[in-house]
Amino acid sequence: VKYTASDSGSGVGTVYVKKPGSSAFVSYTNGSQLTAEGKYYFKAYDKAGNITSTTHEITLDKTAPVGQLKTNGANISNNSYTSKSFSYSATDSVGVAILQMKRPNSSSWETYTAGTAITGAEGLNYFRATDLAGNISAESKIFYDTSKPEILIIKGDIGSSGQIHTQGLVVNTECIRATAADAGSGVKALYVSRNGGAYSLYTNATEITADGRYAFYAVNNASVASDTYNIILDKTAPTGSIYCENTKWDGLSSVTGADYIRFDATDALSGVMACYVLKPGATQFVQCNNTTKFTDEGKYMFYAIDFGNNATPMYSITVNHTAPKGDLYINGELASDNNGYTNAEFISFIFNEGRGYVIAPNAPSSQYVSGTTYSAEGKYAFWAENEGGQAGTI
Repeated sequence: VKYTASDSGSGVGTVYVKKPGSSAFVSYTNGSQLTAEGKYYFKAYDKAGNITSTTHEITLDKTAPVGQLKTNGANISNNSYTSKSFSYSATDSVGVAILQMKRPNSSSWETYTAGTAITGAEGLNYFRATDLAGNISAESKIFYDTSKPEILIIKGDIGSSGQIHTQGLVVNTECIRATAADAGSGVKALYVSRNGGAYSLYTNATEITADGRYAFYAVNNASVASDTYNIILDKTAPTGSIYCENTKWDGLSSVTGADYIRFDATDALSGVMACYVLKPGATQFVQCNNTTKFTDEGKYMFYAIDFGNNATPMYSITVNHTAPKGDLYINGELASDNNGYTNAEFISFIFNEGRGYVIAPNAPSSQYVSGTTYSAEGKYAFWAENEGGQAGTI
């Protein structure tokens, strides 16, 4: 700033200035420039001793105002993100003349009242302040975003581009990947939980291959969380079991003589969707449940599928309630009623199925081949058992 004095009469005598922070006037060279910021006072005398009628004052201010953004009453840094209402204020050593804001998708500035809470259009909001000296502050920016991020699940083979999963809770594929997108403030973080465990940070689009129950959610830069996306990756088949009456079948024999059989299946992940049976003489599988009892003789085949469309192996078992039939032969001829005694040269036993057994004189029971002859004297017992444990005796 500079000050000039003129006098049309005797002419300017002495000019004085009181500089910022000073309490006394000092001599001033008329028209010389002063650069220090602050408030100046000027007065002048003419050569006849007359003083200016008014002491002139002016404040030199070259410092711009400082703006401050707030949300929920707390200061936040410039270029922040928020999903809550926000406000702006500014301070200046001389004084703020006007505050202005520019709303999202607008090119014009509008007058703003300090501290007024702002919500509404999502996007980038600008603020600035102008002080009494005309200095304009640096622009303060805040991005307002209340929209939730979105999550996509990609399923497919390992290393493939895959396809977007759009339907159902369960997938049966080599791997899944999750991606998050946010059209406003952008995705800040993506999280995953497996089998109900704690959430951990997940790298976008990382392949997941392990079976499990997964939950994903994302948070954007305005701290808005997405909905939780749940999905089950299930590549494991259910486990099936055949029960012979109340005893679980061990699979060592393909035939049972139990009064009834039933089929049950379990699946620890997606759960059993359905069980199926092919009954003796049938050509098509039909659905069954774990309480259905099957009593008819013949071969049964069972399988189950889970909600991931994984199928068990095929289980098969034959129900046989009929004991094997056997006949005693004396000297090669079918024995007639002889009250259990004979003086024949040899005896033998012939049976129609299963496995034969014999207790020979003074010997423990042993396996017997149908038609084998015995000639030693003594008491014999013959019988046959089928694979289901049904026995016929002589």
